[in-house]
Amino acid sequence: MYPYRYCSTNFLQFLVNYFRRLVTLSRVNYADVESRLFTH
Repeated sequence: MYPYRYCSTNFLQFLVNYFRRLVTLSRVNYADVESRLFTH
């Protein structure tokens, strides 16, 4: 029971980090596109 819980928590943490990274990447890309639109 304990190892399963440990694996599940690790997996959840991995998912959270992955989604957070995706959100930050999309934010950076969106800001880049926005700045390009405003400069042009």
